[in-house]
Amino acid sequence: MRRSLLNSPLPLVVFFAAVGCSSSDDATPALDASASDATGADVAPAEGALPDVAPPSLGRHVFAHYMVAIRTYGGSVDGYKRDIQEAQGAGIEGFALNAGSWRNANYKVDIAAIFQAAKELGTGFTLFFSEDMSGDLTALDIIEMMKTYQGHANYFRFKNRPVLSTFAGERPDPTAALDFWKNKTLGALRAAAIDPFFVPGFYLTNYGAMTEPNIEADYVTWWNQTVDGFFYFGAAGVPSALAADNEAAAKVLHAHGAVYMASVTPQYWGGKQTTDGRRYFEFNGGEGIEAQWRSVIETQKADWVELVTWNDFGEGSYFSPVDDVSKYWPYEYVTAPGFFKTHIGETELGRYFIDWYRTGTRPAITKDQLFYFYRTHPKDAVATNDPLGPVTNRSGGVDEALFITTLLTSPAEVRVTTGGGLVTKAVPAGLAHTRVPFALGAQHFELWRGQSRVLQANGEAIISSPTYYDFNYFTGIAKP
Repeated sequence: MRRSLLNSPLPLVVFFAAVGCSSSDDATPALDASASDATGADVAPAEGALPDVAPPSLGRHVFAHYMVAIRTYGGSVDGYKRDIQEAQGAGIEGFALNAGSWRNANYKVDIAAIFQAAKELGTGFTLFFSEDMSGDLTALDIIEMMKTYQGHANYFRFKNRPVLSTFAGERPDPTAALDFWKNKTLGALRAAAIDPFFVPGFYLTNYGAMTEPNIEADYVTWWNQTVDGFFYFGAAGVPSALAADNEAAAKVLHAHGAVYMASVTPQYWGGKQTTDGRRYFEFNGGEGIEAQWRSVIETQKADWVELVTWNDFGEGSYFSPVDDVSKYWPYEYVTAPGFFKTHIGETELGRYFIDWYRTGTRPAITKDQLFYFYRTHPKDAVATNDPLGPVTNRSGGVDEALFITTLLTSPAEVRVTTGGGLVTKAVPAGLAHTRVPFALGAQHFELWRGQSRVLQANGEAIISSPTYYDFNYFTGIAKP
């Protein structure tokens, strides 16, 4: 995750990523590829707000981690309205506002605009603070933030208490952290008649592994003196590892009767992290999203979920369907058009799992859907002019594949033209995943049933010689 960016326009490296290709494995099944009762919720337009969703029927909440330092649509009230409408259309009911500073005036301006956008929309979208403790926040800053906004109509409250979360906040050691939160922050707020429901995203002492014994040790040592719940910010890892971490945390927190807020992430690429080899974790498109959500629903039984993230473009972990953030906010570490590719396929596929989680019932299929995800150059392509160097730290297989997820009312056939070659795959009804080895050139996706073409889409071309490395997924949805 981006560590508390101050959101004033700063000089940034400007570069463009050309891309390339190779081959891959064959088709891969979904976790439940034979199921015929799969998806359903109408997920509609690629532009504008997706359809609103009903309130959760089981008291389960889904939020998205929103980087206030990144103005997805430019920072205007109307731009934030667009963010909110797109999130609500995807089944998300609120943003956890990541704020790394309060004394920096830009944060105050942007946070005010976000709350104003939510108020003007009048759709019940909720907001709460996720204090980014890798920034320069003090206890007095947090107190002022809560005093300013906890009474706002759109501030999220649980059991009539304003929710407060964090990114980190466990340093420098448990004794100092406990004093900071219990006495200097929460104690001071309660003295002012503000009683936050505290669900922090602490790391473990000495950044230990997320195992049940380690989590239990921190909980009984100091967390239990200050927290009402716990949030695990899991993004940098392969999906199976992230799910396992969440499962361990959920088991411990639930054993103590505390709220557990799980994390789900669509992809992770630390493109700026040159000291870590620009680390990349393969999520295998929709396969990784399903693996995490199935863990949330079937094993973790999480009380709440926070998607990480809505708009952290610098780490590739964004669910926002924005077509290209550089069109609206040209201050990312790459500002050239097309580098940060749309993740609308992840946004809309996520709606199915959110509906499942919120209602406790697997949604029935009412329409055919086809989503696709892929990198636009091969993993071993050599960039011709990338000042940040190659992506040398890669985990998870990193197949040279087009990852396709289908949600079908009945069996059908996927036809993919990759680099001029046609690949045909039979796919079952329900939820299924298919992998097709990619080839250089144009990418085209179709869904056929009998003699009728049901859906089709053109993807971004895969090229062989990128100017700069770009491991961001290109995603999309096939249309009739």
